[in-house]
Amino acid sequence: MKQVLLSVTTIALVCLMMVGGAFAQFNDTQTSRANIVAAGTLDLVVNAENPLESTLVDFENMAPGEYREVSINLTNQGSLPGNCWMMFTDLICTTGAYVEPEAAAEGGTPIDDICSKIIVSINGEELGTMAEIANVAIPLMLLEGAGSSDAGTTMVLGFLFVEDAGNEYQGDVCEFTLVFGLDQA
Repeated sequence: MKQVLLSVTTIALVCLMMVGGAFAQFNDTQTSRANIVAAGTLDLVVNAENPLESTLVDFENMAPGEYREVSINLTNQGSLPGNCWMMFTDLICTTGAYVEPEAAAEGGTPIDDICSKIIVSINGEELGTMAEIANVAIPLMLLEGAGSSDAGTTMVLGFLFVEDAGNEYQGDVCEFTLVFGLDQA
């Protein structure tokens, strides 16, 4: 009987504490509204064009040993930093104007390999011939997001028509597409 009485008393005390505790506690809540999760952006701008629609390289009438260059401005107007790269694609070497000295040097059979005689450089650093670097993504630099002092830069893209190019390259043409990309860093 003592144990039954002790059990009933214990249960009564526990119930009393639960009821009393529920009404005797202090509490406070805070609510945060209009929370957002949004994706950042990458937005590459080349020479102030977005989308890029102009021709950046148009060097005609180059002579062996001649070097020409073009300055290209790259800017990330997105909110995220990105690794910028460049690629030469759609490389087409053609005979172009087939003149007598070229025909004689080639033995009457056109050899369209001027792309192997044009060396490309970026900011003075040689990358290789156009034929060697075609369809290869060339890493350029990290471009921070808009508002950063490192969101844009100017690069110098150079082209050297090698000095030892002979008559077989007269009038030949190297046409290509220049692709720029920006991948999330």
